[in-house]
Amino acid sequence: MAANHADLWLMDDDCLPEPDAHLELLRHRDDSEVLCSAVVARDGRYDLHQRRSFDAVRLREFELPASSYEQPGAAVDLFTFVSVLLRTDVVRRAGLPVDDYFFMYDDSEYALRLLRLGITARLVPSSRVWHHGSAGSPSPRAPYNPLKHYYNTRNQLIVYRQYGTSVPWYLLRFSVKTAGAFIRLAQHRELNRRSAGLAAQALRDALRGRPYVRQFAPS
Repeated sequence: MAANHADLWLMDDDCLPEPDAHLELLRHRDDSEVLCSAVVARDGRYDLHQRRSFDAVRLREFELPASSYEQPGAAVDLFTFVSVLLRTDVVRRAGLPVDDYFFMYDDSEYALRLLRLGITARLVPSSRVWHHGSAGSPSPRAPYNPLKHYYNTRNQLIVYRQYGTSVPWYLLRFSVKTAGAFIRLAQHRELNRRSAGLAAQALRDALRGRPYVRQFAPS
């Protein structure tokens, strides 16, 4: 930011851009102030979950259909930071991501913040980035991770509360998320006193509406 660069190219540390990925983003620079590459999973398929649309009333997220990857320009409401080109001026206007989200939903919150400012991200399918963290489809079930379970539950609900437009639908989503947090633990035989307590804490913190980096005791 201090060096007065025109753009910022963001990506995770487990990404491998194809040789022309950056050039393809620059070719479409006039399409939008925020551009998203296509994310390729380890099995060679597009990871559609990385680029999504958002229903602010019903608080639902939808993966962009595969047809969106046939030509550039599809609108992206929610994106991960897996290869996103932003104008530096956008960051000056919108601010930085909220670090208290830690590592879950910080990118979704930022994408919705840009939408609120009238900035729509666009997909550039010709810019392709391979992502080691995208296992492919169907994705194998990962073992229980207390950090991910806590931050995903808490942060998603905080983001929905901040950017949703319907209180009744938020209350419904909160109820569904509450049930799901415990049901999934039980289904995977990971429901115990510690995991149930952590899920309950995530829900309480979501009600408070204030993200923070939580310190976890060793297992």
